Amino acid sequence: MNEGASRWTCLLDLGAVGWREKHSFSVLLCAKRLKRLVEAAELGSRMHELLTMHRVGDLWHYIDVQAIDLPPRVQRRWSEATKFQRDTDKRLPFEKFDRWFVWMGDDTEPEDEAWRDQWSGPAVGKFLAELWEQVRDATAHRLPSDEVAVYERQLIAEGRHGYETWPRSTVIEQTRWLTPAVEPQLPMAFCAALDTMLRRPELDSVRYRGQGDHHLLRMMCNEQRRRANAQGCPAVKALELSALCEVRIDNRAWSSQLRHYDEGLGWGDLHIETPNDYGAPLQELLGTPFQRFGRWVFSLTDLGELKGYRREYGNDWTLYEALPETVLPRRPAFQFRSRGIE
Repeated sequence: MNEGASRWTCLLDLGAVGWREKHSFSVLLCAKRLKRLVEAAELGSRMHELLTMHRVGDLWHYIDVQAIDLPPRVQRRWSEATKFQRDTDKRLPFEKFDRWFVWMGDDTEPEDEAWRDQWSGPAVGKFLAELWEQVRDATAHRLPSDEVAVYERQLIAEGRHGYETWPRSTVIEQTRWLTPAVEPQLPMAFCAALDTMLRRPELDSVRYRGQGDHHLLRMMCNEQRRRANAQGCPAVKALELSALCEVRIDNRAWSSQLRHYDEGLGWGDLHIETPNDYGAPLQELLGTPFQRFGRWVFSLTDLGELKGYRREYGNDWTLYEALPETVLPRRPAFQFRSRGIE
């Protein structure tokens, strides 16, 4: 998205307020949190948040207030509420700021009266209409259409989504723990070859070790969902997935199961390797109780020789496949405890 900042901000000037001494009162409404939500949904993350916004008033959850000129009484509240924020980036959620101003009949303070009378005027109405149009356009035309996205939309439409019974505030807070979605970071040739590998019917488990990439993890979950839909079975029975990486994706939203590990890893007929600082190199795991990968190793870089595996090179990828005479480790009856979202 290339829209300028002006589309996501609105200057609200309430004029000079006060009983005798007048003070300027103006703030900036900033919808950058909404912008981040829309951009995340376009990458397949936080779609439930976006798709369950049914009224313009829901936009206020994602709008912040930045102070420009505040009357003294409001400034005192503002200073207390933002005292732990950096001076260059002080802001408050609109809903918190709005609660400061109440009607009290003849005892209504001038700042309260100005805010309650004017905050919802034509300028703000136009701002909200433009934001709502962004939401409607994104939900109609700019969301992904792969298997997990289609399935999530189906869950939402049928009221079966994993977040259906959660308070909206809890859903929003949950995203703070997740890694923000970004554009694919890995080479296109690597991703294309990996997609072909994931579709091999003889493959029934995949594990990944690396610094983490949203697109790669989504590809794994997407293949799991494709198989589950085709076989009419739970996702974990269609394809077992595990990952040791720094990225945390919201696969609960897709009703998929991807076990995130903080140490160790689950079994994988296919092991996917990208540069990382996790544990021993694969060469040192061969023939040990820690070798929990089987027939294939798919790597972004050339890992050198893997004893018992033949090596095939491609554009931005290296594939290792166990030789016919290689004795592979037996699939373990247990896995290390995993932490995070499943």
